[in-house]
Amino acid sequence: MGIFKVRFLSLIFLNMMWLALHTQTNLPPEISVSGRFPYCPLEQILIAENFNITGSDDTGINQFFIQISSGYASSSDVLSLTRSHPTINASWDSTEGKLTLNPVSTTEILYTDLILAVRSVAFESTDALASGEKFFSFNIGDANYLSSTDHYYEYVPQNGIDWESARAAAENRTYFGVQNYLVTILTADEAQLSSEQAAGTSWIGESDQAQEVV
Repeated sequence: MGIFKVRFLSLIFLNMMWLALHTQTNLPPEISVSGRFPYCPLEQILIAENFNITGSDDTGINQFFIQISSGYASSSDVLSLTRSHPTINASWDSTEGKLTLNPVSTTEILYTDLILAVRSVAFESTDALASGEKFFSFNIGDANYLSSTDHYYEYVPQNGIDWESARAAAENRTYFGVQNYLVTILTADEAQLSSEQAAGTSWIGESDQAQEVV
């Protein structure tokens, strides 16, 4: 029997980033979800039955993301939306280990519908010998969140770009008001998220340019 943990984003961090996109008159939503549960392989288990999202200014959101951010096994781990949710479409990306919730026919998912949907998201491993820990992140943005580093990782496709241009482009981008930079891989979790769980090949923040012989 394995153990997995539900990991949620810090409300303070989430709120600060959300406020970077909106004025003070539009208050950020508040997300809460937590838990740690035993899991038996080959079975389905709901991972966020206590999930809640509230907002004093808004009643909905245009997308929502749930990702297996640590301990992901792409050949056997799956997140799925169970039960009937006629206003929400769910799509599973096995490369990133990410489940995306989108509205079916409107521009937003109402918070009331989102709460019911996220509480119905289930994890399943088809590996009978699965063990260890799984961490899950719940995110209002499409970048990948890693709980062990408390950082976001965003894949930006651009064919033919060199390392210097990629570094400059990253530093000129922001994610919810936070400046980007090319990732420097320091942990096994970062290596998996930025390579195995990335949408394609990419540059990282280290270069051997100074040691190259012309």
